[in-house]
Order: sequence, then structure tokens, then C-alpha cells
Amino acid sequence: MIKKLKKKPISTGNGAVEKEVKEREKSISKNSVTNNTNNTNNTDNTDNTNKLPILSVLCDNDLAQSIFEENTFEQILRVFATSDKYFTFGEIASILDRDEANIRQAMNRKKEYFVLHTLKNKKKLSQLSQIVIDEINSRIAEYNQEKEKKEEKEKEDFHKKSRSEELMIESKNFFNLYKKEIGESIRNENNVIHLDFMKISEFSTKLSDEIITDPEETLNIIELALGELGLIKNPRIRIRNIPEDHRIFIENIRSKYVNELIFVEGRVVSITDVRPQCVEAKFECPSCGTIVSVLQMEKKFREPSRCSCGRRGGFKLITEEMVDTARIILEDLQEKTDNPYTRRLNIFIKEDLTTPDNIKIFTPGNEVKIVGILKKVPIQLRTGGLSTRSDIAVDVNSVELSEEEVNVLKFSDEEIKEIQDVAALVDENGLKEINSSFAPDVYGCEEIKNAIILQLCNQRNVPKSEGVRNKPNILLYRGSRSCKICIG
Repeated sequence: MIKKLKKKPISTGNGAVEKEVKEREKSISKNSVTNNTNNTNNTDNTDNTNKLPILSVLCDNDLAQSIFEENTFEQILRVFATSDKYFTFGEIASILDRDEANIRQAMNRKKEYFVLHTLKNKKKLSQLSQIVIDEINSRIAEYNQEKEKKEEKEKEDFHKKSRSEELMIESKNFFNLYKKEIGESIRNENNVIHLDFMKISEFSTKLSDEIITDPEETLNIIELALGELGLIKNPRIRIRNIPEDHRIFIENIRSKYVNELIFVEGRVVSITDVRPQCVEAKFECPSCGTIVSVLQMEKKFREPSRCSCGRRGGFKLITEEMVDTARIILEDLQEKTDNPYTRRLNIFIKEDLTTPDNIKIFTPGNEVKIVGILKKVPIQLRTGGLSTRSDIAVDVNSVELSEEEVNVLKFSDEEIKEIQDVAALVDENGLKEINSSFAPDVYGCEEIKNAIILQLCNQRNVPKSEGVRNKPNILLYRGSRSCKICIG
């Protein structure tokens, strides 16, 4: 049904055409003899229809099929819109192959949409009124807008598809080049592959740039490429060795980094227990049996809003995909920032990052380097709606300690020999062999240095049953001028 709109000038985008239409409108009142109360019936002094003014809007048949419906009234409008002449009721009925009485009835229901001219020979001709012309022009404008949006979306989808194919090829070429290193990573961990960002950047700057700017989709493409090579099933890519110039302090995180890969260094404040979380749920429609999958991206559990068959609500939950997750609070390293007030950030770990070995990295007090995707988290109001403000959190991709503990297994043979030589000298001459190299900036205080050396070099893993303490308790008591504060 066409809504009745206020009369307004025809917008054609052409000044000359608009001027001509206005002149024709003026000529209507000059050439017409009578005007009834509804302003719909005019009587002309001549039988020459060429002298009648034309108020119309022209569109081709393809456009007309898109903007007009199939009912009788809409088809009558289509006849007028695709022609620039007047029609009798019989001519319209002949064009539409319908009964003339139906045409008259349909047009009489909307008299204000037509201009009716009665000639001297009693012949009645019809044309569109300004009201419906404005409405048709509005339809054409909306159709053109939708068409432009559709074309832009098609271009975007095509660009996205070509980009995905290009990244897929780049990823496969990278894996073929570093097949040996990837094989070692596969042997060390089940389906987790650690990739060096610097190597990726050296191989393909496009691939490395896409990892930073659009990490979620790019990492999915990389995982898909690795799976297609047949090296591993369901791989998980972890990115490491991000350059220091990409590091962001927590206090400097802004909205422009949302959905990008960021590198954050901080100190672990607290960690929650590892708990299962639903990431995807599948529902069955009781009406048609369709399986509907819903991603669980928010705190509140989401159900399908409707099914393709039209049903709303009452869906049956079939399966839930669960992953282990934990929330960690990270704070800025105050010694590396100028701000006296530390800023904190929520980070989330899941899947392999929640294993007992990896969870030890997040012991409160540890300084860690986090690589992850910055996410926007909606804030829910007490009324049930969502706030215009949002919180932020990091979905962790990889983590490592800022300063790793010394591992004896990593010592070289030369280093082991040096340690053994120093130990032999200590056994022979006592602590004076290493006392001089401990806190060399502090002169004297040999006894205090010896006490602290004993505290640091305690014997570990001694069973309590033997009655020997493996960690000596040492009390330092001396004046403040003894420099024990500097070396303790």
C-alpha cells in the first residue's frame, strides 16, 4: 500500500528536467476548463491529446519490476511510470490483460493518485498526480541505495575472499619453508604450534601486518592452512617474539587497539580457579528439527532468537562445547612507567594455556609478557540493558615469563666446569673466594656478605626426616651505616 505523502517537488537530479516539469504543471491550470472539488477531473477544449501537459516519472521495465508489486493497483502505476503519455481505462485494461471494470474500481479507490482529463468528445484520459509521482521517486531512490549497498557488499566479499586466498598461500609457503621447526614444535606439544613473529615478518610483511591488525581471522586462516597441509589436526597457533616497539603499557591502551594483537608486559596480581566455560551451544527446533548453533561470546547464556521455519523460543539444548578458562588481573610494572598509580587489566586464558605447567607462569607476583587480542566487553546495567561504556580485556594467545628461572640443564659443559672449579676453591679456602665478588660496590661488611651468601646458596630437597634444615635462618643486627640495607 502506497502511503499518502505531502506534495513536494520532483527530485530528478537534473535542473533542466525539473524546470520543464514546473512549466508543465503551470500549463495544467491554463489549459483546463473545469476543476471539480477533488481536483481530479479536467475538461479540455480540444481533442488533440498532444496538447495535454505530462506529469510523469519514467523508469525502465527492469526497475519497474523491482519497485512495483503484482496487485492490480501497483501494476496500473507501473504502466504510467514506464510511459510518458495519457491512458484510457480501456487501454490500461488491454495492456494488463484485465477487465476494464476492475481497472476503474482500483483507480477510483485512490482518486487522489490520478489526474483525469475529459475531452470534448467525452473521452477520458488519466495520468499520475504529483502525490504518487513523489512516492515513486522515493521508491526509486531507496532502490538505488539498496543496489549500491549490495554492490559494495559484493565488492567487499570479493576482496575478502581474494585476501583470504592470498593469506592462505602465504601461510602454506611459510610452513613449507620452516617445516623442520614446526615438526619439532609438534613433537614437543600435542596440537600447539609456536611461531616466531620475527620469522613471519621476514618471510612476508603482509602476513605479519594482518596478524597485528586482524589477528582473529588471520590466525584462523593460518590454522586452516596448516591443517590442509596434513601436518597436524586442529592446530592452535601461538605467536611469540613480538618486537619491543610493539609493546604497550596498560595505562596507554585505548579504543584504537580493540580487536588488534597487542604485546603487554606486567605483574600478575591475582588469578581465579580454572573453570569450564561454554563457547558454543547447539539447539534443536521442535517444529522442524533444524539444528541451530549459537556462539556464546557474552557472560549471559544465549539461546536462538528464531528458527528458519519461523518458530520463536522453546528450543531444545543438544550439546555444549566447553573449554577451560581462567581470569587473571595484570598490573603495569611501576618501575617502567612514569605514572605513580599502577593500572590494571583483565586477561583471560583458555585451552592449553590452563594446563598445570602453564598455569604456574601466572603465580601472583610473576612478571609476564602477554601476547593477545584486545576485546571489548559490554557492561550490563542493573536495569538489564547495556551501557554505552565498555570494559576491555585481553584474550591471551601466548605468554612467557619476563625473566625465566635458571635451568641447570641448559648450562654448557664449560659453564659447568667453571662452577665446579669455584666450588672446589670454596671447599678449600672458605667463602672468601666469592666474598669479594658479592656486592663489590660495598666496601667491607665481609661477615654480612657471608651471611647473605649462605642464605642464597642453601641446600635444597633435603628430607625432613634427616633432621637437617636446608634453609638457614639468619638475623642481621647492626647499625644503619653498615650498608646491610644496600646488600640485603
